[in-house]
Amino acid sequence: MTRSEKISRYGARSAGVFSFRSESALIKDQEYFVKAFVRTENLTVVGTTVRFHSKGSLPPEISAFDPTIANWGDTLTLKGERFSARENQVFLGEIEGEVVSQSDSLLKVVVPFEKNEERVKLMVKTIGQEAISRDDFIYRKPVVDAFDPGHGAFGDTITISGSHFLNTESLKVTFNGQEAKILEASWQKLRVQAPGEANQKNLQLCVSANGLAGCSQDLFIVDPPVIERLSQQEVKIGENLVIDGRGFNPLPNNNVVLFGQQSITPWNASSSRLEVGIPDGVYDSRDVTVGLQTAEQEHIFGSRIRIMNIWLNKGSIPDHGIFSGVAFSFSHGQYGFCGIASDNQITTYRYNPAANRWLKTGTFPGTFRFEMTAFVIGDDAYVGGFNGTQDFWKYDILNNTWEQVADFPLPNMGMTSFAVNGNGYVVCTVSKSSNFWEYDVEADSWVKLSDFVQKDRFQGSVDLGFSYGSKGYLLASSGPSKADEFWEYDPSIRRWKQLASQMNLQTYGKRSFFIIKNEFYLMPDSYNEYLCKYNFSDNKWFIVSRVEGREDGLCFTVEDATYIGGGHNYGKALKDFWEYNPHP
Repeated sequence: MTRSEKISRYGARSAGVFSFRSESALIKDQEYFVKAFVRTENLTVVGTTVRFHSKGSLPPEISAFDPTIANWGDTLTLKGERFSARENQVFLGEIEGEVVSQSDSLLKVVVPFEKNEERVKLMVKTIGQEAISRDDFIYRKPVVDAFDPGHGAFGDTITISGSHFLNTESLKVTFNGQEAKILEASWQKLRVQAPGEANQKNLQLCVSANGLAGCSQDLFIVDPPVIERLSQQEVKIGENLVIDGRGFNPLPNNNVVLFGQQSITPWNASSSRLEVGIPDGVYDSRDVTVGLQTAEQEHIFGSRIRIMNIWLNKGSIPDHGIFSGVAFSFSHGQYGFCGIASDNQITTYRYNPAANRWLKTGTFPGTFRFEMTAFVIGDDAYVGGFNGTQDFWKYDILNNTWEQVADFPLPNMGMTSFAVNGNGYVVCTVSKSSNFWEYDVEADSWVKLSDFVQKDRFQGSVDLGFSYGSKGYLLASSGPSKADEFWEYDPSIRRWKQLASQMNLQTYGKRSFFIIKNEFYLMPDSYNEYLCKYNFSDNKWFIVSRVEGREDGLCFTVEDATYIGGGHNYGKALKDFWEYNPHP
């Protein structure tokens, strides 16, 4: 016999035959040996051993269990029939509990600490037979009654009141599903830190044990961030800026620092300090707002920082595709103007530096061409030249209208110009004769002047012209000597004067140039890389810095800043657009 069950029948008997019917704990086809016995106060009498083959038992039956709702580690009492007096297994769902007391009608089992479903059936297995409870056993979830404070910042300590906070490794506190650090735990109280991972404004707080959670009805509100102080007011791109305040997220990636329209995540963060590099990119203005986004909230600091880089990225010129180019550009008042040539049409634009915005103003009505010249007299711009054309046009800047004026006397393959004392002056850039003309605005006529002559005309050409004060200036290539000759023209005496040549850098194409604070700046072409400047007071050239060269780009100056963009470099079309300010 491999198993032994002792069945006792209680109650006194005076005499006669007695019997007992066993319906449980018997294995089918198992051979059993049984002895009857009678015990009195003073004597035990054992009957003869009887052998029989079992036909099996009826299955056990669970009639009730208590309590029906309990915590992990609590003891359940199961009542029923046909349990085994020695060998019973009790399962809560699929997880087996520890049986601590058993009889054929009563079992006691400890609720196991393993993770389980919230509602499960109880099952008793007894020698190949099983019984399943009619009712569900329910695990008691943690209950969150309140928490304090009701609002705060990431990293703040929150006290949670409630019940059934099972203090085991399975205990977790979450804010919108993000786990918080538990500082202190008891059955009815928890102290936790609001996690930075829960980067939202309204947070639901939940306490869970073995995967079963109880959640607060109220929401924890994350306070908005506030920037209180910046480490400096003048910065350069790439430099580090320290931001002090409150309500920051201690996780760097959950903060977004705004510099105007640029955004970047800080490289270091705490709840009261951020460290961030000034990002590269397009800036509408040098005076930039500083803001912070975190937890679905945004704060903009009251003071601005100033970007002190000499070159500032302003984005791009109006895009007309790869087969386009700048036809002309000039400035007037607070705006810059240009024409973009593409698809047999020249589209005109006005640029507002204060807002970094381009406004399409119309189309140039004259013959389609590139590399035109433009000079401004009063509130009118005069535009023309290039590609064998003669038509010339006046643009009324204030009213945005075009009017054709007197044709240029000769077809030309390029020209440069300047305006002095209310008259325009044009130099044909590649002509060896009849190459210098004056435009009389009042008479709307062209007057031929004495030719502009260089020392060596062979392969020489005029690259650019401009006015400064009451005089005009030209920069011209001398050909084989590879020097940029610099010339000054005085209209009052109609005489040219040669100034210091520009450092043996040969001209190739139409370069960008500008005047800021009484200094003339010259951008390089595709074959050179130095930005140079000329000082009028001492007639000297200086190298300023290395820059990318460009030809046939737009260039205009508004107040003390110059705007440069477009053109090409080694045949590569350029669409970039920059502000240059040597004194930002």
